[in-house]
Order: sequence, then structure tokens, then C-alpha cells
Amino acid sequence: MLFYPATVNFIVILMMSACITQAYAAPVNELSADKKSRAVSVNAESSAAQNTKKSSVVKNRRTFPATGLSFGWPIKGRILKRFSPSHNKGIDIVGEKGQSIKATETGRVVYGGQGLIGFGKLLIIKHNDAYLSAYANASRLLVKEGQYVDKGQYIAEVGDVGIKRTSLHFEIRKNGKPVNPFILLPKK
Repeated sequence: MLFYPATVNFIVILMMSACITQAYAAPVNELSADKKSRAVSVNAESSAAQNTKKSSVVKNRRTFPATGLSFGWPIKGRILKRFSPSHNKGIDIVGEKGQSIKATETGRVVYGGQGLIGFGKLLIIKHNDAYLSAYANASRLLVKEGQYVDKGQYIAEVGDVGIKRTSLHFEIRKNGKPVNPFILLPKK
């Protein structure tokens, strides 16, 4: 059976959409006592931020009161491919094979595996009811499905699966739709 590149891209998009749909359907209310207390403090901080009604810059970090989230970079590296709604649903960041990938925000791992051809090992973290982040082309996953992760925690390692250069493909999605990560990530 012969597939044309457009057909393969369409199949990959369908498979990734299915993974993301499952991620949004996954419950987030299975918090331990420790996670509940942290969630309460995060919600309190979020409420305080919303009362100020403005974005603030703290240590080169952007906080978005509307989301209550403050994303960070998953790895340091040069941008290989920028976000494009029609061609690249995220960004590709050049890295070294085995380089540690960090969680960009606190959340729960809702998918970890290699079910999508061309994405290597893929990790999806659900941050709240609207936002999730996806980390593709990993050579090794350091966390498991269902596990809670903290912002900055090492979650995977960069790989070179299916591409000519070693890089991380990173996406942020809001309600299942791709968002330009540069809008939510701090300035480099």
C-alpha cells in the first residue's frame, strides 16, 4: 500500500487529534491531599492575579490572569520551525540527543507513548480544563500516564526519531485547538 505525503500528514493529524480528545476527556479531580493543597494555593494566587486585571512580568516570565498559567520553555535551543496554523501546529526547537525536557507548567500526564508515526515518543500534559501541552520526538519518557508533574520537572529526553535533526516538537493547545506557543512562552 502506497501513501502520499499529504495522506500520511492527514493520518498523523487524525491520530494526534484522537490522543488530544482523550486527554480532554480524562478527569482531573483525582488529586491527592498534597496536590489539593497545592491546587488551592494556585487557585488563590490565580484569583489574586485576576483581581489585578493585568499581565505582570516577573523574572522574564509572563503570567496570564485569564488562564492562571505561567508557561516556561521546555528546552533551551534555537527555533527550527515556527508555528503555522496550516503547516506546523507547534514549534520545533533544536536540541541535543538526550537533552532533558522540562514540563512547561504543572499538570497531569494524560498520554505517554509512541502511537503516532513520525512523532517518536509523545507526552501530553493536561494543565487545566482548557490547556494542555504536547512534547514530541522524545527518545525516552521519564514520567508515566496519570502522574502529576511540577513546572520545571524533567519529563523526557530529546530524540531524533523520524527527522534529520535532533529537535523537540512542542505544542500548546486550548480546548483542542493549537495555540501559537510564542504567545504564552516568556521572551527569550
